[in-house]
Amino acid sequence: MRILIVGMHNSPHLHRWIETIDDGRATILIFPATASQAPTPAHYRYVGFGDIHPELAPGVWVMDPLQISGAEELASYADWDFVRFTHSFVQPAWLASPFRLRSVLLRFRPALLHSLETQLAGYLCVDALQDVEGRPPWIASSWGSDLELFRRFEKHHPMLRRFCTGIDRFLADCARDMVTARRFGYAGPPVEPMPATGGGDIEQLAKLATTPPSARRSIIVKGYHNWAGRGLLALSALTLIRDRLEGLSVGVLTPAPQVRAWAEQMRSTFGLDVEALPYLPTPEDAMARMANARVVIGVSISDGIPTTVLEAMTVGAFPVQTSTSCLNEWIVDGETGILVSPHDTAEMAEAIRRALTDDELVDRAAERNLEMVRLRWSREINRQRAWDLYRSVALTRD
Repeated sequence: MRILIVGMHNSPHLHRWIETIDDGRATILIFPATASQAPTPAHYRYVGFGDIHPELAPGVWVMDPLQISGAEELASYADWDFVRFTHSFVQPAWLASPFRLRSVLLRFRPALLHSLETQLAGYLCVDALQDVEGRPPWIASSWGSDLELFRRFEKHHPMLRRFCTGIDRFLADCARDMVTARRFGYAGPPVEPMPATGGGDIEQLAKLATTPPSARRSIIVKGYHNWAGRGLLALSALTLIRDRLEGLSVGVLTPAPQVRAWAEQMRSTFGLDVEALPYLPTPEDAMARMANARVVIGVSISDGIPTTVLEAMTVGAFPVQTSTSCLNEWIVDGETGILVSPHDTAEMAEAIRRALTDDELVDRAAERNLEMVRLRWSREINRQRAWDLYRSVALTRD
């Protein structure tokens, strides 16, 4: 089968999805949604625009990101207001041309098209498929905030309607988003949600958890502070319970500059053991670090099912996450995790305090959460589910 994937080729989420579906038999071509020059997994092969054809050998191919647009094609979009259709931090010059994607579709002749993420990849497909005869069936994956956040902006509504009415199958990481997709015109059959990353090797990862959560002495905080993340509020909540942090270390993942500065101030002012966690070269190293955490904290104004939370659940770290995610579809609030408002640091602080002091809570949650990810985040199970979906959708072309 030939599959055309449209998405951010530099995204670890996309890489993990490919790892889930790649069975060595399909020809998977990735069309980058942005012109980022970024490393990809070693077994990916790059291919130039002129060398794309239906007889590409099985394996994973990435179209050269410098060839996703042409000067003449970009000129025709010079007056297009990209900002209202995409995240505001994406420059128009970075974006792929619908004309070039349409040409790749005609050259590659895929059995199906799969867009991963909506505002960059999905919107691109909307324009590329316009007036294309004999187009392939289109599966669209919605990640995290794609619909939950952008449905609130009226300027996105016309594009969301075109997107939702144009897709053949909607694959979201949250059941919540199917309701929104229906509201914007999706008329296809329901598809059971699946995490954006596909799945993980649960049994191998679970072996990294060598101590029960109640015996662990570290906290991990997701450090994003941007259009959705609110890492500063997570650290502020920790300062409210600093009396409970003695003997504990707090590590901040991928901190924004202002989050890093606040962490340093917490060290100097309160003497707390807070530090920005260094980047680790392999996912295995990162997961081993996660397996030493008692609590993992994520604060954002909008999210789907965060991969960090799924990783935490796999190795027994107790999740404290804002209710703006869809973690409620995975945990029992107050039993296997705690959901809090992204606008109430006192509520966050109380939730973290409980997770730090109730040993029975975190140990019991670890057992139940592992069973949940075994059922819903297993790479083996989700690979089969993904291929069942791919085959059924590809058949609709016939």
